[in-house]
Amino acid sequence: MRAEGMWTIKHIPRNQNLVADRLAKLSMNWKSSLQVFN
Repeated sequence: MRAEGMWTIKHIPRNQNLVADRLAKLSMNWKSSLQVFN
């Protein structure tokens, strides 16, 4: 986050972000780390 530019961090409750919640739960069970590329 020290890179140039402006950053915004916003809390989103789990019940409003089900996709991220499921991905986080899946990553806990995987032996390798989860990497998401856009």
